[in-house]
Amino acid sequence: MGINRNVKIYVLTLFLFALLLLGYFVHNIISFGLIEKYGLYNILGIILISAITESMGIYVSKDVVVSTTFAVNAMATVLYGPEIASLISIGYLLRVLKVRGRIYHIFNTSIYKTIFNFSLFVLMVGLSGVVYRLYMGSVGDIIFPKVIFGLLIFLTIFLFLNSLLIGILMSLLNKVSILTVISQDIKWGIPNLIALSVLGLLMAVVVKNWGMATLILFLGPLFAVRYAFSLYISVKNMYYETVQALMKAVEAKDSYTRGHSERVSKYVELIARELDFSETRIEKIKMAAVLHDIGKIGISEGILNKPGRLSEEEYDLIKSHPEIGYNILNEVEVLKDISYYVRYHHEKYSGGGYPTGISGKEIPVEANIIAISDVYDALTSDRPYRPAMTPERAYHIITVEEAHYYNPDVLNAFKKAFAKHRKEFEHDR
Repeated sequence: MGINRNVKIYVLTLFLFALLLLGYFVHNIISFGLIEKYGLYNILGIILISAITESMGIYVSKDVVVSTTFAVNAMATVLYGPEIASLISIGYLLRVLKVRGRIYHIFNTSIYKTIFNFSLFVLMVGLSGVVYRLYMGSVGDIIFPKVIFGLLIFLTIFLFLNSLLIGILMSLLNKVSILTVISQDIKWGIPNLIALSVLGLLMAVVVKNWGMATLILFLGPLFAVRYAFSLYISVKNMYYETVQALMKAVEAKDSYTRGHSERVSKYVELIARELDFSETRIEKIKMAAVLHDIGKIGISEGILNKPGRLSEEEYDLIKSHPEIGYNILNEVEVLKDISYYVRYHHEKYSGGGYPTGISGKEIPVEANIIAISDVYDALTSDRPYRPAMTPERAYHIITVEEAHYYNPDVLNAFKKAFAKHRKEFEHDR
């Protein structure tokens, strides 16, 4: 986690609120004798199960881990209330994750990352549990269908707090729109948390009737859920590895492409965020940006690496690469959507581009974002026939001299992204 002053203040503020809430809960635990009421071994058993489920977490990206601990959260809230359920956060501190052969635990993880996630657990589970108890009137009694509505309320508060608090963090780290993170998190989280809520309720019913020892029986279903999700992540990773392999094939032929596609992908993301694209849409357009020159694989190296200017016939061959790329990607089911962005990334908003000459709204917005990013990187890169331009000169050409080539919304987003992330629009040449 790249730590700046605002992030530190935010994380430490959350930690303070979490400690205050935890202090209130500990006071209640002592005052109402909740450890004696529910049993020390039962409570330790829940913490152990949560540590196991946290250790079963799957990294879906560099900083995002998904686990099945929510089912344990739901069970503990239904049976014991927010005070005991909040102690599940200790399970996070005890987790041991293995990622690509390396073991991660509390002692080799960023202190701010640990503090943030611990605080997140306490606040989400604690506050959601308080609202659940207010609705139910008490805890421990599993009355249908009231308990189902209670869990839906618990899930809603939990997901909202998770999305909001992570959204604020992401906006501080990456200047990502909070609403974008919230909408994406909720869209992804609802079906997953509903499934885990059902499992959590089933766990609560079994434990209430047959005791805490039966909780061990649910490790099987929890492992099954984890395995199913790990398969999904594996397929997704294979997808990305296939993309990388395709681009390496192009880079082997075209020296200019080396590094170009990665930079275009970076610019594309910055522009797309200014347009408030969802994370899923950003992921697709970044993939298209990485593959936008894949069609060059069908053009001879002599033309691609020619030191001088191209003849008209050679340029016509170069202009065929969007169509070649489209034909390659359109044959792959998971790449069909982005194949159109690749096909039209040399079209101009005012018309006269290639390969089809379409204009205006006929051009997908994603294709125009790739176009403006592609041109910017080309202008700021050394070419055989001219030296690289300065970022300011390239910016002037795109926004003034050739502004009519681009969708006005995309052009405006490019201007905002360039102003906000000036250093990101530089690269080593």
